[in-house]
Amino acid sequence: MANEININDFTKEDFYQSLVPYENIKKQENELIRKQVYYLTVDHAKNIGVDINRFKDMYKAYETLGEKKEDEVDYPTICLDGITKLYVPSKYYMNGDEIWLRENGKHKKVCSHQIQPGVIIENFDTGIEKMGIIFKKRGRVRTVVKDKKVLASSREIISLADNGIDVTSENAKDLIEYLREMEYTNKKELPTKYSVGRVGWIGEDFKNFSPFSKHFEFDGNEQFRKLFKGIKPKGSLKEWIKEVKRCREFSLMTKIALAASFASILIAPIGALPFFLHLWGGTGNGKTVALMIAASVWANPVQGAYIQSFNSTGVGQEQLAVFLNSLPLCLDELQINKNKKDFDRLIYTLTEGVERIRGQKSGGLRDSGTWRNCIITTGEMPISNAQSGGGAINRVIEVDCKDIKSTDDFDRTLSIIKENYGLAGKKFLEEIQKEDSKINFEFIKDMYLYNKEILSGKDITLKQVISASLILTADRLIEMIFFKDKNVLTVDEILPFLSTTKEVSTEERAYNYLFDTIAANAFKFDCDAVERWGSYDQMYIYIIRSKFNEIVESGGFNPQSLLSYLDRTNKLVRAKGKMTLPKRINGMVARCVCIKNINGLKDENEEIETPE
Repeated sequence: MANEININDFTKEDFYQSLVPYENIKKQENELIRKQVYYLTVDHAKNIGVDINRFKDMYKAYETLGEKKEDEVDYPTICLDGITKLYVPSKYYMNGDEIWLRENGKHKKVCSHQIQPGVIIENFDTGIEKMGIIFKKRGRVRTVVKDKKVLASSREIISLADNGIDVTSENAKDLIEYLREMEYTNKKELPTKYSVGRVGWIGEDFKNFSPFSKHFEFDGNEQFRKLFKGIKPKGSLKEWIKEVKRCREFSLMTKIALAASFASILIAPIGALPFFLHLWGGTGNGKTVALMIAASVWANPVQGAYIQSFNSTGVGQEQLAVFLNSLPLCLDELQINKNKKDFDRLIYTLTEGVERIRGQKSGGLRDSGTWRNCIITTGEMPISNAQSGGGAINRVIEVDCKDIKSTDDFDRTLSIIKENYGLAGKKFLEEIQKEDSKINFEFIKDMYLYNKEILSGKDITLKQVISASLILTADRLIEMIFFKDKNVLTVDEILPFLSTTKEVSTEERAYNYLFDTIAANAFKFDCDAVERWGSYDQMYIYIIRSKFNEIVESGGFNPQSLLSYLDRTNKLVRAKGKMTLPKRINGMVARCVCIKNINGLKDENEEIETPE
């Protein structure tokens, strides 16, 4: 073997900064020895950490030295933005500003201007990658970000022409291959960044929060870009604290709404589900102002900037919840939506915290987004009613604001929060994320559990207990961080707005609805009634079964479920094996539901009849 150099003496710098390893291979006297030396050199290069693909590219480039034409310019690196300097694979070269491909002795123009990958952007939630493309045209350097699937398709990459990149159906495949080769060759040099298409907590360690974290870029839906830009600090935190402190002292409505806004970002760390806070009452008491104060914690509180109206589709509201993720979803003017049946659907949908499963145009199912936040709403009427399901009532804290105002000076409050916003939320996050802070997540969880224990001793459902405990916890925290005035929301203050177990029970509400309907139509139980529903005495109420079903269903309840409840609670008298009793009505025997008259309906003219 004609090799006089010890291959094992080559250093990593020799491979990257000299020609010696490549000269040593090429100078060998015949093809066999040349290949032997080549493979020995490859093995040594691999052992000392040299990238083998780069080694092969550099050796190919060495082999072509002296073969270039006079008008060809060697351009081993490209750096259009002054930051991302990339190595150009040897089969490509620059001719002026043009990028050319040299392959099998042929030359082909890839692009008429300089172009390079700039950054790989990976979405933290979905794992989908995008690439930032840097290109220089007419002396100006520009950047465009596209999905990787666009840059891998001859049909889709042509869309880059709209951004000013010279790509046609003729050079599309060559440009795709060039960008792919550039990315592969420079996989260590090409920077990788992470992105999110939403705001809120990122990751399970609760160390990063968009948009206040510098480690993540926004690459979400363009329809939310304006909203994203509005979530930022502006003005003076001192001015905001001074005004909001005054409003908290003046208004219980504002106090609760503000606490709910801060509580929104505690839902995920605590492990709770989303919940509603609904402010309702007549006009003129400043419900919208209270909502704007709550919104000013995080963003520009102007309506349309952060606060949205109910005048949007269910899909739109879900997408908005996915985008906000941890931040409160603020919806104003419930009465815009006249269909009360939609309210229950809205409550169930938004408090589930998971987007409904939907298909994609390309086939298959789209990934469902999630959220863990508080939904703060306003309206002139309650969001739930007697016909609402127990689950809907359970998920909502409703504050009747008819006797409460949000502030004693609407104009003053609005002028201040419109100029000073987004500061308190950022400060709140900084305080609870500090490693040496007393107000850390462990402290917050202990405070939450303490409030939960107190409320659990009341006749309140578990979901209401959890929601109220979050609000009480958040209020105590903001008093400690911002206001320091001992003006803390108490259990007694929030308790009147919480639903009891009986109020949430669907069967109990169905039972009350049935008795209310009977009382309002007592004349239809008289012997001479034109339309007779049944009869009653001091001990029992008999309702014709078909009429019972009709009444219960008209209230939005299930007749069979109500009968089962009446039987379980010993309110129903029935024949063995049946849920009814025979009763003579207008001279005919009818199947009747017999309920004990424990509500005290009286008929002085009819004798008591005990069912057999």
